[in-house]
Amino acid sequence: MFEPFYNILSKKFSPINILEAQIIPDAILSNFIEKTDDTYLIFTSIKAASKEKIKKASNIIAYGDKDINNRNLLVVNPFFYTTDMLEIMNHDFSSVLFISSIFVFFILLITMRNLGKAIIAFLPMGMSWYIVLGVMAIFGVKFNLINIVISTFIFGMGVDYSIFVMDGLMHPEREQLLKYHRSAIFFSAVVLIIAVTSLMFAKHPAISSIGLSTLAGMISTIVITFTLQPYLYNKFYNKKSC
Repeated sequence: MFEPFYNILSKKFSPINILEAQIIPDAILSNFIEKTDDTYLIFTSIKAASKEKIKKASNIIAYGDKDINNRNLLVVNPFFYTTDMLEIMNHDFSSVLFISSIFVFFILLITMRNLGKAIIAFLPMGMSWYIVLGVMAIFGVKFNLINIVISTFIFGMGVDYSIFVMDGLMHPEREQLLKYHRSAIFFSAVVLIIAVTSLMFAKHPAISSIGLSTLAGMISTIVITFTLQPYLYNKFYNKKSC
């Protein structure tokens, strides 16, 4: 009667592949384990009290244990790598923006062939950027992956607006052409402000920050382009010099 039990005790067992055993239905198993050739991808969730602890756990699994490294394991944590990428972007964003500003300034200088006019054309873009930074600092808004992209978009719109106004100021029939350019810029800015600034009422903080940065950037760009830029041009350049 006890012989089957003794046979189980003396039998040598070996681990089996859970994918080949078909113990768990494929529809459920695919949410936890995937196999591609000889590579397995295992999904699991980790709960921690703070983001720093999750990051520390990912570092330990990926780099801190020699036994784990000998097993050729690779930790793929979307939050871990997304956070690192965002930190790198935040750290390098000012440098990238500075390099882009220099490139834009040289293009303006080559196009206008005049240092003073290039500086005047560059002012709305440069000044509006610092105004956006000031407004974000006042309201405690930080850069994220979404509003960084929108900030570069505002940066480009400021370049377009300043170039259009400078083109009107430098044209022989400046009054008429400048009037058309200002009207086009105004309606373009109003549509953009209404469309994007509505995101300020979004519940997600990252999306809400887009509306604030766009509102501050577009308003400051329009004000500087319509007031300071023509004032400086009229002060240093008259119609004869055009």
